[in-house]
Order: sequence, then C-alpha cells, then structure tokens
Amino acid sequence: MFKRRFTRCLDVVQIQEIIEQGVTLPVRCMLNENIKAIVKYQRNRCGTNVLINEWVGNGIADLIGLTIPRYGLCNISETVIRETNENEEIDIANCGTAFFSETLTNSAPITRKALSEADNKETERLLLFDHLIKNEDRHKGNFLQKVAAHKIVYFIDCSHFLTKNGDLNTPIDIEKETSEENILDPRLLSAPGENWYDIFCLNMGYREDILMKEAEKIKHVLSPGTLDMIKQSVPKEWITEESGERVENMFLILRKRLELIDKIAEMILKERRKQPWKSY
Repeated sequence: MFKRRFTRCLDVVQIQEIIEQGVTLPVRCMLNENIKAIVKYQRNRCGTNVLINEWVGNGIADLIGLTIPRYGLCNISETVIRETNENEEIDIANCGTAFFSETLTNSAPITRKALSEADNKETERLLLFDHLIKNEDRHKGNFLQKVAAHKIVYFIDCSHFLTKNGDLNTPIDIEKETSEENILDPRLLSAPGENWYDIFCLNMGYREDILMKEAEKIKHVLSPGTLDMIKQSVPKEWITEESGERVENMFLILRKRLELIDKIAEMILKERRKQPWKSY
C-alpha cells in the first residue's frame, strides 16, 4: 500500500550535524543499514506537532503517488546523543522515536530547467495535495531534483500541515477550518513572493483533465478506513493531551476537505485559467 514508507523502525547510529536553517533544527544522521537521513526529533523547538505533521503528511503523499523520498520512524538512543558533538542543541531529552526522511544522493535544489525536463509530471497532484493538507509553506526549498538516468523532481517537507503563518502550535479552529468558505479559499494559489504553483504550471506543465482525474483518484484512495489507519499509526510516544486533540481535529478537517475535493479541483481550474500555463 505504501511504496516509500519503511515498515520497521530504524536506529540512529550517528548524528552528523544540525541543520541550522530549519526552525526545528533537524539533524543529518546515519541510520542502521547504511541509510543517510534527515531526522526530526522529539522535544524540538516546535514540539511533537511537527513530527505528527510529517508522518501524516508523508503518508498521504505516499498513498496518492506524489514523488517523495523514502521515510519512516527511527529511534535516537541516549548513547548516540551522548556521543555526538552537537550536544549544545540536542541532548538526552530528545531521545526516543523520531521521524526521518532519507537523504537523496545526486540531488540539487530545483531549477526551472529541471522542471521542464522532469520525467514525473505531477503539477496537478501537488496542487490538490497542498490544498488537501492546507500547506502554506510551498517554497523553493521544498523541492529537490535528482539527476541520474531519469530526471526526477522530489517533493519534501510536510511540517506545515494545517498551520497558519508558520506557527506549528496554534490550536486548530475546527469550526473555521471545516467551513466550505475556508476550504475553497483560493488564496493558497497566490502566495506572496515567488509563487511555485505558477512556476510549475509554466515549466512542468498542467492539464485540466488530469487535475479532475487526480481528484477522483485521491477521493478513492483516501477512504475513511485508510484515514483511520494513518491516524492509528501515529506513534503513541508523540501523543500528549494537547497533540492528541490536534490529531483528532486534523482528521476531522481532512475528511471534510476530502468530501469537497471535487469542488477544490473546480476552484483550482477557475483560478488557473486566470494565469498563464502550458500543457504537456
């Protein structure tokens, strides 16, 4: 069912460096089985909400077929933390079950040329995915290109799942977030600054018929039973009284947004017709 999720929990064997530009200060690690990964750990600056967002968001992206790096759960032991040279930012309070995304070899930041030459055309899927999880953080740093025999664009970072203004700990306003007016708000398509939805539509290409087919696929794949399975898979270690309530609200909102996925697609069609785009 999941193509990119590791079915077993791996172990961090070495913490190599802290990534300073991330608000959660994730770490580059070596996992067992010689896997290099970016790891987000418990009791980071944003708490366990960011781990839940990544786990649920990547699970949804995986199921609908968005191209993402392999990901999973890993354990950071007290021993590994004590052995690291980065203990000014990570200490034994951060040990336990963490989220990881595998580091891509031969990858680089995205370029417009890479988009136009990409073998995986996923503009429509990306548009629907970001609306489904209400991702307000789609920027250049959330894409990677892998250059090998095939030219592949990867989509990364689901940390801003249902967040507002970058705040990962603001309580969810369930009444507002389940309103049809809020769900069909087109402003997500016109974020200030460099708009990567426009860039994708102009360079990778975009097709209205594919958008509608993708909406039907998402509605079929993300059945109520599948959403329950994803919710139950969230590690109990990450659940506090506050985050537990947030998880319940997240899935209530997801179900409501899925009910309206056809209307979301129609809204995207209408908004895209106001902007230039190319077919493929």
